[in-house]
Amino acid sequence: MLERDLRSRLAFFDKKHALLAQKPQRVQQGAREELLTALGGELHGRGASRFLKIEEPVDPNLFPGSPAECVSPEAWFRLSGKSAPAGNHWVVLDTETTGLQTGAGTLVFLVGLLHWREEDARLVQYFIPEPAGESGMLRALWRELEPADALVSFNGLAFDCSRLRTRGILSRLDPGMLDMPQLDLMHPARRIAADWLPDCRLKSLEQSLLGREREDDLPGSEVPEVYRSWLSDGFQPDLPRVLEHNRHDVENLMHLAAILAAIYCDGEDPLVLPASAHHRLGRTLVARKRVGAARTRFERAMREGEEGIACRAAFELARLHKRSGEWKRAEEIYRHCLKRWPRFIPARVGLAKVQEHRRKDPAGALRTVNAALEFLASLPAAERDEVFPATIDELEYRRQRLSRRLSKVALS
Repeated sequence: MLERDLRSRLAFFDKKHALLAQKPQRVQQGAREELLTALGGELHGRGASRFLKIEEPVDPNLFPGSPAECVSPEAWFRLSGKSAPAGNHWVVLDTETTGLQTGAGTLVFLVGLLHWREEDARLVQYFIPEPAGESGMLRALWRELEPADALVSFNGLAFDCSRLRTRGILSRLDPGMLDMPQLDLMHPARRIAADWLPDCRLKSLEQSLLGREREDDLPGSEVPEVYRSWLSDGFQPDLPRVLEHNRHDVENLMHLAAILAAIYCDGEDPLVLPASAHHRLGRTLVARKRVGAARTRFERAMREGEEGIACRAAFELARLHKRSGEWKRAEEIYRHCLKRWPRFIPARVGLAKVQEHRRKDPAGALRTVNAALEFLASLPAAERDEVFPATIDELEYRRQRLSRRLSKVALS
């Protein structure tokens, strides 16, 4: 009798404890649903397999124009090194994931798309409240991308599309859907900003190239933790800030594409660039076989830059003139360098080569080499190594060879 009574009392307390444990969970579940409703959009699917789709037009005042107007086929080629897409329906893409790892365990929980077309721009975001909603969300995303002619992203080739392909394969979707022309803005942005900005994050580029400062923006590094907290705790009040962060990313990428296209073209720059940007842009234009435009950039870097950048730009410019057979102009640049930057030893080497091989003046070349070695000998050891360590051996070899050549001429 006593044992039966004890068992019934223990069962009663177990049931009461379970009800008390469920009460805050039910309250939290209600707040969770209220927050999802407040985000706007429409929930698709059922139960844990639901996903949220938010769709809204972009403010016309923020619309820079149609893709073809902002990024011409020539600009696309200069930015990406590949042919431009045929159509004029581009999609700006940015994802938010649970981490930066490359394995199959990295979940894509938010995808931001901006349909950038001739007449307008429209923002679409897909969000999964639970991991079980990923498959349905990806199927809807694949359908959303069907009419697109091209993708615009920031590190999308290496990260965003790579993660989406992995997740799509796991959901038995065709990864070839993402094999359309893509303009990844991270690479052309880094080419001009690597020596200029402290980093090449999208936020830094927005501030420097677009003149935009985000207010109360959630740092991208905190986004995965907010979602993990949403899953583990059942509620996370910062979730709307995650969607806002993603929205700013895709909208600003549209403008970044337009301004980078203007910078990479031959017209007037839309903003004042430092000499380091002109120098790096010149090197990119050489790789794109745009020699005339590259010369213009190198000339600006040589004229406006401090010694280090100006010297490198002058050397690149002289090399372009030599490739074109304009040896006289190359010699003028080398002599200009010697007058303005005596410490720039490569200019002395370049001048000696022009004198020997083009001017057919080995005696003048030997005088230039001897002057370079004497100048280096006058410098302290630390400075001498700083100037151009490997050049001393090259100059010594060149002096010996020129001396032997002149000796043979004298004997004959």
